[in-house]
Amino acid sequence: MIAVDIGNTFTRIAAFAGEAIIGRESFPTRELDVDVIMPAFDELSRLADAPDVWVASVSPGSNAVVDSAAERTGLRRHFIRGGDNILPHTLSTPATTGVDRLLSAMSAGRRHFPSQRHPDGYIVIQCGSAATVDYVDGSGTFRGGYILPGPGMWLGGLSRAAQLPDLSEEMPEWGKMAVGDNTHDAMTHGMHVALPVAVASAALLMNSPEGGPVGTPPVVLTGGWGEAVEPFIRSNHVFDKDLLLHGIRFHSETAR
Repeated sequence: MIAVDIGNTFTRIAAFAGEAIIGRESFPTRELDVDVIMPAFDELSRLADAPDVWVASVSPGSNAVVDSAAERTGLRRHFIRGGDNILPHTLSTPATTGVDRLLSAMSAGRRHFPSQRHPDGYIVIQCGSAATVDYVDGSGTFRGGYILPGPGMWLGGLSRAAQLPDLSEEMPEWGKMAVGDNTHDAMTHGMHVALPVAVASAALLMNSPEGGPVGTPPVVLTGGWGEAVEPFIRSNHVFDKDLLLHGIRFHSETAR
């Protein structure tokens, strides 16, 4: 099968043979076009073990492009929704919860705790256009979590102040922690210092009488700038760059 992860910033496509990723492509989501996607589908479909495309999207405006490209390539399309039966949850509005959060949470359990439930549950951190910090309890139930800004949102929000430039398209260079001696560096270095710590702190402080973790749950970390957060995670953790792609695969296997 072919898994498609349509994110706000990037779209990732992977061909699976069994449990293994045997081919992959990546495109900026804003550049998606049928003529761009079709060659990727054509190539990856020759590697995949089934003519099916399973799509998880948080960018609804891009769905029609992917759907049309898959149809023209002769592939069966399946769009996964947040309201689908992905894993048990206590959400009040599951249909509006990002499907990427649910699939990654399910994938973390199956990839990293396959033989038994972790007694304290586990936390999943995704670092993309936004950062999400979610908790799955010891019974495997998704409890929800926190949403924090990603780099573009952080810098874009600062630009609303008078006389501060709009740096929302700036590509982060993580680790720039020196004091900024100009406005540009003060803004970007401030983000480099504070944003990873804020995300890690959200995981550390995720504890409430309404179902938050007790003890020290392990953390599964993923996303394009997740490695910037990793040094600040105090509990046992693992970085899994393909967590969501495997979540799409797992869901395809149970939904067939």
